[in-house]
Amino acid sequence: MIGNVILKKLPLNQQKYILLRDPDDMVSGEEIISLINGFGYTVLNYEDPDMFRYYFEKNVRKYTDIEDIDNGGIILRLTHCTYVPYDIQCFFEEIAISLRDIFPKLSYAVLKEMDEIILDDIYKVYSKYEGRDLNESETIDYILNNVFEIFPDYIHTYGDLVKTLLKIYYRRKELPEIIQNYLLLKLTALPGFEEKPLKSIISGKEYFFHYLQQQWEQYIESFSETDVKIDVDFNHADIRVYMDNLFLEGLLMPVPCSTIEKLPQWARSGIIYDEFSEKKKSYQDALEAVRNSIQNIRSFRDWSNIAYRWAEALVISNDISVKKDLDLAEFEKTALNLERSFKEWLLKNYGLLASLSYVGFPVMVHHIPWHIHYKMRKANVEKAALIVIDGMSLDNWIIVKKHLLESRVWILEEHFSFAWIPTMTYISRQAIFSGQIPAYFADTLFSTDNDEKHWKRFWMNRGFREDSIYYIRNIKYFNEAGLDEMTKSPNAKILGIVVNMIDDMLHGEQLLLTGMHQNIKLWLKEGGLERLLNDLSENGFEIYITSDHGNIMAIGQGNVKEGLGVDKTGSRVRIYEKSKSYENVILSSKAFKWKGFGLPPEYNYIICDDNYAYGNNSEKLICHGGTSIEEVIVPFVHIRKGESYYANSRI
Repeated sequence: MIGNVILKKLPLNQQKYILLRDPDDMVSGEEIISLINGFGYTVLNYEDPDMFRYYFEKNVRKYTDIEDIDNGGIILRLTHCTYVPYDIQCFFEEIAISLRDIFPKLSYAVLKEMDEIILDDIYKVYSKYEGRDLNESETIDYILNNVFEIFPDYIHTYGDLVKTLLKIYYRRKELPEIIQNYLLLKLTALPGFEEKPLKSIISGKEYFFHYLQQQWEQYIESFSETDVKIDVDFNHADIRVYMDNLFLEGLLMPVPCSTIEKLPQWARSGIIYDEFSEKKKSYQDALEAVRNSIQNIRSFRDWSNIAYRWAEALVISNDISVKKDLDLAEFEKTALNLERSFKEWLLKNYGLLASLSYVGFPVMVHHIPWHIHYKMRKANVEKAALIVIDGMSLDNWIIVKKHLLESRVWILEEHFSFAWIPTMTYISRQAIFSGQIPAYFADTLFSTDNDEKHWKRFWMNRGFREDSIYYIRNIKYFNEAGLDEMTKSPNAKILGIVVNMIDDMLHGEQLLLTGMHQNIKLWLKEGGLERLLNDLSENGFEIYITSDHGNIMAIGQGNVKEGLGVDKTGSRVRIYEKSKSYENVILSSKAFKWKGFGLPPEYNYIICDDNYAYGNNSEKLICHGGTSIEEVIVPFVHIRKGESYYANSRI
């Protein structure tokens, strides 16, 4: 709804080139970007003046004097006071838009802290508001009551608070920090709240469900042990009604239980008693969730949820303890429908993703350093480490995640990002470390040797000293030379760490995904990843884990040796110079020409359809380079120590 209001303020179809000053990051959501694209405009975020100069000279200036070339309009969006050269300004009609224009009766200081999804929810109720101007606290109360349905004056007990937050977090909503602080101030003085981790559970769903998981384990323990203290009343109807879905959707993990006789029937969805049956049920639930969700896609976020449920099914379908008892024919049918539906959506919508905001989380992998920098500034943090696990798909991540959560130490704030297509290391990983779309690094497109240079350039442009920015790659066992010195260096502020073990596993894996999953588990048991995470945490780094692309099990449809940047694991794509013919490859194989949004225009990108690859006929192999959901959607995770957080958050 708010998108339509913003749209009316833009001179679309009146000016081809618009310089939009958007200090409140309003023109950054999926809805408004999609609407703008529908008018034939591309939204470009003006972040790096040098990079935009390259784009401008190559794609804008040379066309402006040729009236019969329809290359679409451009909205150049500035979110902060960045210098724009005069000659570029002259090409654009400059306008500005602000939250004050949309919500004149609400506090600007409060609205400034809201993300685009919450702003849309606020507008739905504000559009009917006819009252007086509201101050800061009144605006917060208005949002709490009308958007989140939270009424602080009706929260009298700790149980009331838990029920209220469970309702909010289950709907995947988050309370902005300004609202968290307001709510915390109101609740702190209430009797019975003195020893409770208020700050923790109010600060976000990851912390809340981490706490709820601990409480659930104590609840199950209470049936066999005495004197177990439990702060959450799981028997209360308002909490119990959520429990089945919390376990079904992975927000809580079932815990082992040796006997079920004493447990109430409703609690049995939260225990592991018959592991074999539980896996089969989880598998069927995941497949059903994927099939149902494909029919109701409204946003890129829907694909992220589907990708995770599909990854869960992949993990179980490759579990040797249960694999032979699963309906794999139904699995393959669902897989084919999934890949074709996702490809169809990508062809229509992938081009708008690069323009979306990175404030909440990085929608695309090149947003990652921008997001980290934003979070560092907002939280006044000085040190951050990015761990890129090369080639890690979501099913691989689920194995890593389960291993980390077994220690009960780590809290994982989990999001999902879209890799660059073609999903090749030299394209998508360069995008991560440069913070740029691939068209901006065309000269180094087929190499990863410039990652360190890109990484240092990005952070130096943000004001960091070169000797405080570190980069290391080819990490496999976490005992490689230089890693320990880097993490413990007093000068280090920014770390970029490339872990190559999973990508190396892709090469020559004879047992395919089943063998690969087993190898990942064995690798994790060596404890190297946890040692690194502990070292980083103890040395004050905010830690992020991501991947440049995923992988898929594919079937060979014949070898094609031609093309640039060819390697075995990237066998789902062939890249041709514009002067080279590619038509025969499309005619002789199941493949299509990718539209190439954001890629260097000097090349054509030919990608295999469905789950096919360029390899020996009928050969099965693990690879990447294509548009499958397994290759494109990757994890982006902010990881923190749980124990120390709770220890410091008691009020």
